[in-house]
Amino acid sequence: MGFYYDDAGHLNAGLLDTQAQQAAESFVHVRDRRDKLNANQLRRFYNEFKNLEKKFSFAKQKYMTEVESPEEASHIAFMQTSPLIKMVKAKVSYAANPSNKKIPSVFANWLNTSIDGIQNEKDFEAFLLSFEAVVGYCYGAGIS
Repeated sequence: MGFYYDDAGHLNAGLLDTQAQQAAESFVHVRDRRDKLNANQLRRFYNEFKNLEKKFSFAKQKYMTEVESPEEASHIAFMQTSPLIKMVKAKVSYAANPSNKKIPSVFANWLNTSIDGIQNEKDFEAFLLSFEAVVGYCYGAGIS
């Protein structure tokens, strides 16, 4: 069992539904507008991960011709991309710093917890789906 999967190895559907919606609402529906996530802040980190997804996919395709199985290619590509995924935590820390306050702490905490849950290529793919769901729910909740 991990952060993204249950004991049976199935994707935690709540990450794409109720948990994603609750997270989005906690980013958007706040009393103090200074603690509200805006669309630019959300897009900055979402685009960061979409770029990492492209790097992962490109590396996976590259290794498909060099190794015996698609699983091995995926694993090698993830090992190559993993440090860049973890590097996003430094960017989150900078953006959430009280002197910068470019992102709300609740969003920074969600990102850090989500990144910590990424242990392999399956987790990364699950995280990308959950982040996509959060983005959708943020726009549905009226992010501006």
